[in-house]
Amino acid sequence: MTSIDWLLIFLGVGVVVFFAVVGLMRALFTAIALWAVTLVSAATYTDVAFRVQAIGGSNPSLFHGIVFDAMLVILLVVGYVLVYVAFPDTKLPKLGILDNLLGMVVGLVIAVVLVSLLLNSMGAMVSERWVTNEAGWASLRAQYFGSGLRPYTSSVLSAYGWLFALFFRGLPPVLFPQ
Repeated sequence: MTSIDWLLIFLGVGVVVFFAVVGLMRALFTAIALWAVTLVSAATYTDVAFRVQAIGGSNPSLFHGIVFDAMLVILLVVGYVLVYVAFPDTKLPKLGILDNLLGMVVGLVIAVVLVSLLLNSMGAMVSERWVTNEAGWASLRAQYFGSGLRPYTSSVLSAYGWLFALFFRGLPPVLFPQ
């Protein structure tokens, strides 16, 4: 297990706890938002990276991965805020504690998919040798290939990628298991 694995595990646990608190309906709406955000991010991250390439430096694979991660996280937060504004009260009082437990289960799915996307985008970042910062590339590549989560997240991502088969001729590198 690498330090990146532990960071992603803590992120995933935080997401699960958060959705256990907010309940089932917000978690379901956020799961739908995650699918839409993944589609938008995967379809547009190369164009966005091209538009802001002046700050990207000379390592396009690194910059593309960073842009995808930033778009994914920012749009997911915006999607959650929109869900919160559109549906201010989503508690299901007749379910009682089951509302929170089912929210935790859906939150677990969201966390697994989010961790899989973030780890796989790191694999896309190190798929090409960087022109500058050779030591950084070697370090990130070693952490990615030494990741204990990678076999699990690759299988999750290969299953999740099928949800986007209708929209892409070939899956973008960030959705194709590295």
